[in-house]
Amino acid sequence: MNRLLRLAGGVIGVLLVVLLLAVGATAAWYAWFLDMDVHRERLVHEVERYTGRVLRVDGEASLTLIPRIGLEAGPVSLVPRDGFGDEPMIRAERVSVFLQPWPLLRGEVRLKRIALDTPRVSIGIDAEGRSAWADIIDQVRAETGWTQVVGDVEALGAALAALAAQGLSVRDGEVHWADARDGTVQAITGLSLEADRLRSGKNGRFELAGRIESAHLVHPVHVSASTNVSVDFETFDSDIADLRVAAGSEDFDASFSVTKIAVRRVNGTAFTKAADLSLAVTRGDLSLDAVAPAANFDGGADTLSIGRVDVD
Repeated sequence: MNRLLRLAGGVIGVLLVVLLLAVGATAAWYAWFLDMDVHRERLVHEVERYTGRVLRVDGEASLTLIPRIGLEAGPVSLVPRDGFGDEPMIRAERVSVFLQPWPLLRGEVRLKRIALDTPRVSIGIDAEGRSAWADIIDQVRAETGWTQVVGDVEALGAALAALAAQGLSVRDGEVHWADARDGTVQAITGLSLEADRLRSGKNGRFELAGRIESAHLVHPVHVSASTNVSVDFETFDSDIADLRVAAGSEDFDASFSVTKIAVRRVNGTAFTKAADLSLAVTRGDLSLDAVAPAANFDGGADTLSIGRVDVD
């Protein structure tokens, strides 16, 4: 019996040594393949090419292997547009870019997830009505030949959606908005976001939480949202399941939920169907509860129809 135990211990020891050697060899290979300085310079060049802005990467970039293969760098900042002060448009203490392991074996670099640690985004409109990111849209058009006409807000939303679709994690973020035309100042603080990398036809989890602050609000409003999303990349049909949104402050609480939302495109027009809608609002001694079995939105006619609504 003792001999058998010694033999088993020896086999396990050999396996551990082999495992350590394999990990060490793999780490050395990745460190050689993923030259930190080369990739940092390439990143800075590509960002300036497509945005016309300078990306500043302070400190040294590093390679991570456990629990995921990736690159880390920080602090990182994107300079603001001329005329929008000295505050960076985007700043993060640390940016981590995690990579898909198998494409690396073929010499390809493919993103798996992006993580931003304490990012701060400063955007807005100046006194002349120019947005803080309009010059980036113009630069992207020039580099890619993109001709679709969209507004600044729509373009910003599309860019954020594309970034989240890559898989995005945000910890303790802030978004600051200022409109010099009317003096409006708003902010989202304590922002946390977890979005799975979307794959065509596969469910991805989305969770968000933060706090909205504004001079127009008596108290900060805490908000949260969660859902599961599935998108067909060929048709852009999408399904949203178990959508839950909550908001609250010192003087009210509200929640909204939808069991299922289906978006289908027919000849370029989006038709949306929602099932099992529920709304609850409480303010002081007053409360409102409303439920509806279904709702439909016709993107072509720009009309919304809601079935029977039960209000309590």
